[in-house]
Amino acid sequence: MSKSIFDPDEFLKEPGLPSSADKLFTSQEDWWNNACLNWCRDGWSLYAVGYKDAGDILAREVENRNSGQDTLVYPILFLYRQYLELEIKDLIRTARRLQDLGGDFPKNHRISLLSKTAHDGGRAGGVGYW
Repeated sequence: MSKSIFDPDEFLKEPGLPSSADKLFTSQEDWWNNACLNWCRDGWSLYAVGYKDAGDILAREVENRNSGQDTLVYPILFLYRQYLELEIKDLIRTARRLQDLGGDFPKNHRISLLSKTAHDGGRAGGVGYW
């Protein structure tokens, strides 16, 4: 039986160093298990959902095991926060596009500022949607 990456004995093992024979991207017979990158027109939602799915998986694993909460709380919060940031930025981009406004979302990671911009319809001081 293979061990889970959530098994403390596996998790705490020191990782091996890569060798010159290691390949980061390779083609295998089980091509259906390959991740498909850039397969959709606009990957923002795809990226965001990936962070949320990863957060859900970690949170569910902590809940199922009744352990790991002390070490996984920060990665879980990071994943959910990243999900929110990407979704808010996508909302701003969409609002600006629908209003024929130029520019892109603000280039920062402050949820409070991004949320205010989204609330203002994609522009500071603009007509809000909420």
